[in-house]
Amino acid sequence: MSGGLTLGSILSDALRKADQSNPHASPIVAAAFGDRDSLRVLANAAYVDAEASSGVTRLISLVEALTFIRLAAAQGQTPDRRQAVYLYDAIAADLTRNGLADAGVPFAARALALSELMAIDGDEQMAAIVASHAEELPAEVHAQARELVEWSRTQ
Repeated sequence: MSGGLTLGSILSDALRKADQSNPHASPIVAAAFGDRDSLRVLANAAYVDAEASSGVTRLISLVEALTFIRLAAAQGQTPDRRQAVYLYDAIAADLTRNGLADAGVPFAARALALSELMAIDGDEQMAAIVASHAEELPAEVHAQARELVEWSRTQ
């Protein structure tokens, strides 16, 4: 397949040709280019779907919302990072409610780790939340969160 077109190059060309200046263009196109507002729109739409759903459908919508908000949060905005914390916690709570508490631990740990990193970065509101609620979390969540925080400091 040397020198030929690949699916990746075809899709890349199609995205490059998409008209981002068109205000009626789908948010998914702008999100594909990293547009934070479009990522937020998609995250919020998925969250609305989650709130209107139950069971596995709710969980899938929460994970979809988390995926989009994580991409927005990677651009460093505090509100997006807070929403990611909330969604990690919501997924952990949903898993626990459905008898899958062990599966929820990594999500709770990510919520705590991100909260702690935000507190370290000077987010006083997140620092207060961590200080007042951290003792409610199981030791396994704290252990995994500590590993995530330590890992993030080496990156």
